[in-house]
Amino acid sequence: MNVFKHTGVVVLVVLAATGSAVVAQGEDVDSTTVDIAAVWGEVDISFNDDLLEGPPTLMGPDLDFPPGPAYGGCEHIAWPWVYQWWGANRARGDFFEILDRDVTLDEFGLCVEFQTAGDADLWFIIYERAPEEEEYTKIVEKVVRFAGEPGQQECYLSGVISRIGDPGNPVVLFKDYKYILCDAWTNEKTIGFFQDTRQYPQPFSAGLVLGLLTLNSPPPLPDKLLANPYKGGAHWMEVCFAPTEGACCINGACKELLEDECKDREGEFTDERVTCEQVELLGGCKNIPRGACCFDVGCDDDPEHGGLNKHACQVAKGRFQGRQTTCERHCPTGACCLDECEDDYSETYCLSLEGSYRGDGSECPVDPPCWTGACCLPGGCYHGTKESCLEQHGVYRGEGTRCETLDPHCPGTCCDKWGDCQDDVTPQDCAEFFQGEFVGYHVTCRDFDCLDPINTSTACCLEDGRCFDVIGDDAGLRACDRLFGDLRDGELCPPDPPCPTEACCLPDGTCDDTIGSHGCLAAGGKPQGVPNCGGVSCPQPLHACCFFDESCSDLVADDCLAAGGITKAGITCETADCTYPCDKIKKFKAKCKNRKLKALVKSDPGDKLPKGFMLELTLDEADSKWATFNARGKAKTKWKGVQLGEHEVCIDQCPQMCAQTTCN
Repeated sequence: MNVFKHTGVVVLVVLAATGSAVVAQGEDVDSTTVDIAAVWGEVDISFNDDLLEGPPTLMGPDLDFPPGPAYGGCEHIAWPWVYQWWGANRARGDFFEILDRDVTLDEFGLCVEFQTAGDADLWFIIYERAPEEEEYTKIVEKVVRFAGEPGQQECYLSGVISRIGDPGNPVVLFKDYKYILCDAWTNEKTIGFFQDTRQYPQPFSAGLVLGLLTLNSPPPLPDKLLANPYKGGAHWMEVCFAPTEGACCINGACKELLEDECKDREGEFTDERVTCEQVELLGGCKNIPRGACCFDVGCDDDPEHGGLNKHACQVAKGRFQGRQTTCERHCPTGACCLDECEDDYSETYCLSLEGSYRGDGSECPVDPPCWTGACCLPGGCYHGTKESCLEQHGVYRGEGTRCETLDPHCPGTCCDKWGDCQDDVTPQDCAEFFQGEFVGYHVTCRDFDCLDPINTSTACCLEDGRCFDVIGDDAGLRACDRLFGDLRDGELCPPDPPCPTEACCLPDGTCDDTIGSHGCLAAGGKPQGVPNCGGVSCPQPLHACCFFDESCSDLVADDCLAAGGITKAGITCETADCTYPCDKIKKFKAKCKNRKLKALVKSDPGDKLPKGFMLELTLDEADSKWATFNARGKAKTKWKGVQLGEHEVCIDQCPQMCAQTTCN
C-alpha cells in the first residue's frame, strides 16, 4: 500500500466518455506536464468556452429538483442549473478545495443527458494539487460503459475508485488540497451537460467548490495539468463521501459510532470525526451546545433533545444560534412574496431572492395580497398594484403597505397658521410643521380660500387609534371612509369616547394600551389585537447570556439563569464580552485525607456564579474533572486514590488560580 504525504494539496477530477475502449485503472498514459492553454490553443480554461458554442437550453420551469445533500453522503453540486450545452470530445468537471479534514471519496460523476441511444464510455478522472505546487497530477482514471436513454437526465456515477498504483484502497481527499473531478468523452457520442451561473467559490459539505473546468479535448487526458477554475459557474455533478465515525451520546455516555449506528441505538449524533475526547472537553454529553438551528427556509430546535446540537446544525448547513435558543425567539421567519407567496422564509433569504418579506410570523395568504400596497391619490388611499397606482397618477407607498398604518400618511390639503393653502401635505406635517388644519383628501387649494370659514368640526377615528379632523359634509365622510375610519359628528380630535385603543407590547417587555396600533408600531412595538393590556403577556427582551465555555446566546434573563448562564443586561452577544468571570471567584482551596483530595471553589456571595455554571479543575497538570456551581455559588469535586505527597489543583479557565495541598 502506498502512503501519500499530504500538506495542502489540490485535487482535480475529470470524467471522459468514449464509445469503445476502456482504460484500465493505473495504466500509464502521458506523463509529461501539459499547459492546457498551450496544447489546446482554442481553449482558455479561465474562460467558459461553452458560451461560444451556440445558444444553450435554458432550464425548464417544471423541472423537479433532485434531493439536496442526500443520505449516504451524496450531494449535488451546481443545482439548479441554468444552461444546458451539447458536444463531443469534451472534458467537463469542477474544481474543489478540501477544508477542515480529510474525507474519503466513495464515487462521483457528472450529470449528463445522452442525445442518442446506445452505449457510451465515460472516463472518470481526478487530479490533485498540493498547496505548494502549481500543477495538478492525475491520481484516478477509470472508464465505465453506460447505456443511456435519449433525453434522460441522470448523474452517472463512477462506482468504487482507487488511486493509480494503489488498487483496492479508497481515495482519500486531503485537507487543504485542491482537486478537479471531471468526466470526458470522445466524438463517438454527443452528450449534454449542465451549468449554473453563480459566482464561485461556494461552500459544499467538505470545503469549497472553486469553479468549473472546460476542455475541448478527447480522453485520455495527460498526467499533469496547469489549470485554473472558471469562477462564473459550476457543472452539475454528484459527489459521494464515505461516512466516518463521530461522537454519539447515548443516555449521557459518549461512544464513537457511524451516524446510522448512533440513530439505531437511539443516540444523539454530533458530527463525523468529532471525538468523545472533544465532547468531554465541553463537560460531557449533557453540556454539548444545543439550541436553535436557522436555515434560509425554516428552523429546527429539536425539542426532543432540548435543541439541535451545534455539530448537527453545522452539518445541516444551518446557523447555530447558541445554547438554549429557540426557533420562535431566535430564527424568525415569515411570508415571502416571490412569484407566489412562500411560508417560513428568513428575511435575509427572501430579500436575497428579490422578494418582499411581509414580517416575522406572517403567513400565506397575506393581506394585502403579494405585490400590492397602499396607493395615495388626491381622494385618499386604496390598495392595489404599483402599475395600477401609477396609471392613476398616484404615489405607490410600497409592496405590502396598508392605508391604515401609513406613516407618514397620504398627502392632502392643509391650511397653515398664516392662512395660506398647502397641497400635498400629510396630516402629520400639517400639524407639526405648518401648525395648521388638515382640510382633507378630496379638495385642492384651487377649490377654496383658507381665509374663508371652514367647517372642520368632525373627527375621523382610524382603526389604529389616530384621529384627523375633516370637513363635516359628504366629502369629509368619503375622505374618512377611504381611510377605513369612523366619523364622529360634531366632535374634534380627540373625541369622547376616544378613538380605538389596542394593547401594545413594547421592546422593553412592557404593555401599553393608550397609544394605538400606529403609535405602537412607531415605538417599535407589536400590536396585540385586543383593546387593553389585561391578560396580555409580552415577550421579554433578550440579553447576552454568557456560558462557562465562553459561548454566548441571546436569551431572556430568566431563561439564561435557568440554563446556568450569566446575563449581560442591555446588550446582545454581538458586543458582549464572555471571557470566563475569574473575578467572581473569591475562595479556592484543596485538602487531602485518606488519599482523597477534595477541591472547593466559592464565588462572590454578593455576585455569585449561577447554578449550573461550570469550571474545569486539573490535578497536577494531568487529571481533569468538571465541577458545577450549585444554588449557593459553590462548586466542588474530588479525586480518589491520590498518591502521597505534595499536589496542586488549578482552575483551567483561570490559570493563575491554583491551590496546594499534601496527602499524608
